[in-house]
Amino acid sequence: MATITTDRSIQLNAFEETKTGVKGLVDSGITEVPVIFRAPMVVLDNLKPPPASQLTIPTVDLKGGVFIKNQEGSVTRRGVVEKIGDGAKKWGFFQVVNHGIPIDKMEKMRERIRGFHE
Repeated sequence: MATITTDRSIQLNAFEETKTGVKGLVDSGITEVPVIFRAPMVVLDNLKPPPASQLTIPTVDLKGGVFIKNQEGSVTRRGVVEKIGDGAKKWGFFQVVNHGIPIDKMEKMRERIRGFHE
């Protein structure tokens, strides 16, 4: 088992040293996923899907305003901070709704993010 771990460590280090990332692998013309990115069959055979209740993306709703105090139905700053922290801690991301950002601005942002990552 130590040999597999060592070989994997060596392969991962070699991959990291190329500084080209997954895009570099794709550009090189690979035809299958490298072994270092595949889980062993022992792990895959024992996987069980999580309950559906755990598959809900955390949502932060800003409807009503975040900083408006003492208004019925308004979102409190503390509540928003707690939801963001919870989503970031448990999932690594979250969805924000009712934020007031126009759709065309969001589309431009997505295009630029996509361009950055490409």
